[in-house]
Amino acid sequence: LPASYKSLVRTAAQATDANMLQKYDFLNPAAVKRLVAGGAKLQPFSQEIMAACFEKANEVYAEMEASNAPFKKIWESIKGFRKEHYL
Repeated sequence: LPASYKSLVRTAAQATDANMLQKYDFLNPAAVKRLVAGGAKLQPFSQEIMAACFEKANEVYAEMEASNAPFKKIWESIKGFRKEHYL
């Protein structure tokens, strides 16, 4: 695509992402309140479960990275961000 079209696609994707996150942030608290009012008990997953899920997810990402060049480019960017910004 020409640079101008790439810019349009990038801007549209960013706007869509922001819209989705804003909608989630707005609607989620009320949904959680309804669940709790209905008797749901909110409990965090244990660190053991979280660590196992993180490990398995990274295994899946590694498999996808090996066979999908566009995913690999995105995943490398995410890994770089994590390395810089996560403790």
